[in-house]
Amino acid sequence: MASRNVNIDDFVPYRPDDIGIIIPHASMYPQRWKWFWPSFMLSTPEVVLRNSVVVYHLNRELDHEVPSEVRAVEDAGVKLAVVRRTGRAITWSTMKGLELCRSRLIARIGNDVLPTHPGWIGKILDQYNKEPHLKILSTVVAPGPPYENLRKICYEPWMKRLLKDGEYDYMSFLLGAFIVMNRALWMGYYPLVAEYTIFEREDIYLSLFSRADGVPLIRFGEHFKHCGSRFHDEINDPKKNRA
Repeated sequence: MASRNVNIDDFVPYRPDDIGIIIPHASMYPQRWKWFWPSFMLSTPEVVLRNSVVVYHLNRELDHEVPSEVRAVEDAGVKLAVVRRTGRAITWSTMKGLELCRSRLIARIGNDVLPTHPGWIGKILDQYNKEPHLKILSTVVAPGPPYENLRKICYEPWMKRLLKDGEYDYMSFLLGAFIVMNRALWMGYYPLVAEYTIFEREDIYLSLFSRADGVPLIRFGEHFKHCGSRFHDEINDPKKNRA
């Protein structure tokens, strides 16, 4: 696994062009995309978009081509990749995105979140330049209500080899709508996540692998608003909520 130690003398501060974004998007969410993409593109600097990739997941037997509103990401300089696999859509889409996203920092952003202000890229850079050690920024939750089932979902016998007895009872967990990590962490952890997870909660495995390796999880959720409903093609537009 990746080491959390970074030599301060070797550290080069991150700049906006050091950030790339992976955006998984499944064909089962056409209405969600029509809302997400215009909002996201307006809040993201062009230099970051050029380092980013949308991974379009064809997950229906009748899907044969990518819709024009998804192909439009290429007009903004964003790479577009297409995958067709059954099950574990986010996991395999992220793996494909990692092949194409070559930036030093890589964020994975769900198509049902909205940046709360246009300076979110600067906030990320501030967090990563403050201390030159490996870290994960994301929405982070404690294992208490309503997330107490996270411990039951993730606990498997092989995990005892990674964590001390009872340690996972007190750990926090990532929620997968927004996660940003150093490229070394993505490449160190995510192939393991893809190997072990048999369901969509890959964020639980990321939490466990990082905790076992001593990499801190830092809460960054206040910079994003979750506007979607899991497994449903609908968006709760925050503009309507303010009316």
